[in-house]
Amino acid sequence: MTRKIEAHVAIAGGGMAGLCAAIAALERGASVVVLEKGARAGGSMWLSNGLIWTFADKAQLREDVSDGNKALQDFIVDGLPDALTWLSAQGVELAPEQTFQWYGRGRRANPAQMTPALLDRIASLGGRILTGTSLDRLICDDGAVKGIRAFDGQGPLEIRARSVILAT
Repeated sequence: MTRKIEAHVAIAGGGMAGLCAAIAALERGASVVVLEKGARAGGSMWLSNGLIWTFADKAQLREDVSDGNKALQDFIVDGLPDALTWLSAQGVELAPEQTFQWYGRGRRANPAQMTPALLDRIASLGGRILTGTSLDRLICDDGAVKGIRAFDGQGPLEIRARSVILAT
């Protein structure tokens, strides 16, 4: 028998992108369920050195990624300070800004501190994290995504949601 869950937002992927998306949705009053196929949240963030960075100079970014979307490039370069301020407000401890290689700037976090901080924030806002839960397929009705079909140790699970975020 398929178990069913309803939420405003279903997120496939419990790494940094999925956890941050969950917090952003929860802060706006949405009910959120995050699916993580692994035994723990954190994704490749656990394997990283914790550097959250972007290019320091838009001209260098355009040279190195010449076929990129200029508006998105500007958004990433210009938005990093506000994004790091938001991340710090979630309880993530960030080192002072540093240069990265010869072309970037950013701040370092400790993945072992960052993941629990984000999970604590999600829990405090009423979000749910389902680990050991793998995405099987998207549920579509009349061409629109309406949820996720997943599997965990108890069998099939259907999550109906107004919005689905793939953060894998």
